[in-house]
Amino acid sequence: MPARNRIHLVTKTLGVLETLAECGGTANLKEISTRIGLVKSSVFRILFSLKELGYVEQRGLNGAYSLTWKMHSLIRKGAARLTILDLARPHMSKLRDDLQETVWLAEWRKRAGVVIGSMDVPHRLRFSIDLGSTVGLHSTALGKAIAAYLPAPILRDAMGNGKLVRLTAKTITTREGLRVELQTVRQQGFALNREESVEGLFAVAAPIFDSHKRVMASLSVGSPIFRCPRARQKTVIEATRQTAEAITRDLINVDYAGSDSAWTPAGLSA
Repeated sequence: MPARNRIHLVTKTLGVLETLAECGGTANLKEISTRIGLVKSSVFRILFSLKELGYVEQRGLNGAYSLTWKMHSLIRKGAARLTILDLARPHMSKLRDDLQETVWLAEWRKRAGVVIGSMDVPHRLRFSIDLGSTVGLHSTALGKAIAAYLPAPILRDAMGNGKLVRLTAKTITTREGLRVELQTVRQQGFALNREESVEGLFAVAAPIFDSHKRVMASLSVGSPIFRCPRARQKTVIEATRQTAEAITRDLINVDYAGSDSAWTPAGLSA
């Protein structure tokens, strides 16, 4: 039944649009036809219709075709209603299924990293974080993956002048220790939590950036240490890092930008 309901012309039209996008937004008739595997006459008719509707333009009678601002505007209108959780959820689901461990998403919201999404696994022993909880910028992988990429004034404002709270024997409690740790996070592209916030927990997190290249969130996988020996940790780290990069690419593709207020220190708020 699903195959019978498919409209092949729609499939072909979307194929033409996807090919144009993959070619950087501009390609000639022959190139599109070759890439999509359709005869030039069929591709020409699709392009002619898209041009009449204003979604494609052509430079000269035999020139290359390109996507118009009307097409880009259509994408942006849809993106305006999307949240980062909407974009991240399919990636989180796949990561959870691949690793069979809990996945969390935290968003940077003016002076705090806030957990906005999670996907659990059916293991009897697993760690959980309540939605809406803030994450320690010095003690959690989620927090450190964000903190490492914040502008210095914003990080200082978020951290305040008080003592860094010790949660376990392995928590970083000095400013210098945190500075070195965040430098390491930037160098390797991910943050680790080896029992720094909860005894028995191993977690890795990687940063997510918006279309303005500002850190806006972090993605994390957590597991009891006994279920994640050193050899498996490498797999978990790489999968988390790659998934965060994929979410970042999606945010860039839809021109998603976080709220400017998230990067404004409290003292400079309007």
